[in-house]
Amino acid sequence: MNANGVAVSLASINRFLIPGLLCGILSAIMTAINQGNDGNYVLNRLGDRSRIGQGGYQMSGVGLALGFGTGAGLILGLLFKIINRNSRDDQFNDGELYRPDFPPSVHMIDWK
Repeated sequence: MNANGVAVSLASINRFLIPGLLCGILSAIMTAINQGNDGNYVLNRLGDRSRIGQGGYQMSGVGLALGFGTGAGLILGLLFKIINRNSRDDQFNDGELYRPDFPPSVHMIDWK
């Protein structure tokens, strides 16, 4: 819970970053040691690459994905910080953005 009483949710880290990172690393390791290739599927690598080289290329792909995701997150975070016109106190106040259902409840803001 942060200072404004809002539960901080970092679900994107638990649902996307950690599984993607672990699976990318595991995929690179399994390709590098040639595990899982029983001959029934086409291994997607160029003919001049070794197994370890292909694992390295997959790790560079994981690094690129992390870099692009981090860069896009920073750019969007800065953009939203620039265009956000709510004051700090009204940041999590839904009454600033939405009209209540009518008839108004006693808990809602008195609209003018």
